[in-house]
Amino acid sequence: MHKLIISVLISLSFSVNSAETDSILLKAAQQYKSSGAEKFILTLLEKSSFNDSTDVKQNVDALHSIENVFGKFEGVEKIKEVTLNKRSRIEYFTLDYQKAAAFGHIIYYTDKKGVEVTSQMQFDLDPWQVLPQNLLSE
Repeated sequence: MHKLIISVLISLSFSVNSAETDSILLKAAQQYKSSGAEKFILTLLEKSSFNDSTDVKQNVDALHSIENVFGKFEGVEKIKEVTLNKRSRIEYFTLDYQKAAAFGHIIYYTDKKGVEVTSQMQFDLDPWQVLPQNLLSE
C-alpha cells in the first residue's frame, strides 16, 4: 500500500477584523462543501493581496488529490486555538473528508493598527507535519 502525503503551504497576507477570523475558515469550508475546492481557496484569498493564479491552481490541485483518495469534503472542525503572544495566535483544525481528515493550522498576526492578518496557512494529511507534538500527545 502506498503512503500518500500531500502537503500544501499557503502563505497568505490578508487583513481581517478579529471578529471575522473564525468565520473566514468556516465560510471557506461552507464554500468548499457547496461549490468545491477552488471556491474554498478563493474564499480564503478573498481579501488577500496574494492571489497568484499559479498558487491557487496548485492548492486546488492538492485538494483534488486528497478528494480522489479520501472522498468528498464534509466539513471543518477547530481543534485548538493558542495565543502565542499579544499579537499572534495560531488555530489548529481538521478538514474532514468521507474516509479521513487532513490537518491544518492558520497563524494570525495583529498589526499596529489592531487589524488581524492571516500570515500563514498549512494543511497536510500527516498531522505530525502541521500540529505540534504536545497537541498530539495530550
